[in-house]
Amino acid sequence: AVIALLTFGFGLCEAQTNETVPQQEEVVPSAPLDITGLYVCAGHGLFGTVYDGFVEIKKVGEAFTLKWLFKGGSQDGIGILRENQLNVSFRTSTTIGVLLYQIESGSPEPLKMIGRWIVIGGDGKMYPETLTKIEGFLVIEELPAEPSEEQEKPPAKVIAPGEITL
Repeated sequence: AVIALLTFGFGLCEAQTNETVPQQEEVVPSAPLDITGLYVCAGHGLFGTVYDGFVEIKKVGEAFTLKWLFKGGSQDGIGILRENQLNVSFRTSTTIGVLLYQIESGSPEPLKMIGRWIVIGGDGKMYPETLTKIEGFLVIEELPAEPSEEQEKPPAKVIAPGEITL
């Protein structure tokens, strides 16, 4: 009796699977996203401050290093790219924090990253930051904290087809 039930059950399965199963398309992995380069940075910070500056992103092994340059200072970070998200840990002169960027497609518009960050010892709120890629720029040098006596404002030197000055 058990054999008859198994055979009958198997026969029902066969009858149900006689339909044609559509072939799944082969998934071809896309080329890795190139996020390296120079970006314009704009965001909101603690106590309602608004800031802007530049961020340079470089690939180092499986990670990415980030260098933020602001008038009067800089900060460093390291990140991991996972599909269309860049997860970053960063440090300032007084604290450390984490930041998550959602990467938006760059074609035909410049690549854009929409981020939210939070720091240890802050007010517990997340703050927005947006990076917009500047095409054609390669390397930037750190801005001095204060202008020298000979300068009116600190320069941001860019090795590329042009120069940016803050």
